[in-house]
Amino acid sequence: MTTAEYFGLARPQSPSLFGAGQFVHSTFAMVRRWCRMRQALVELRELDDRMLTDIGLCRSTLYATAREVHGFKDRGHGGF
Repeated sequence: MTTAEYFGLARPQSPSLFGAGQFVHSTFAMVRRWCRMRQALVELRELDDRMLTDIGLCRSTLYATAREVHGFKDRGHGGF
């Protein structure tokens, strides 16, 4: 067995993002997460209180829960 057969064929590495490209990519990803969070909030606000209780939520914690689920960190001041 040759080394090429054992390790597989060499593949070119995908270009990594540096500088402005990485900034644009991470900004776009954050905006996409924010839009998904807002859509989740719209859907959760449409539920009645009984349905929210069934899934373990209440109206006062919807925003904090949506932020946590979509990867936004706590703002650090104890509130929303």
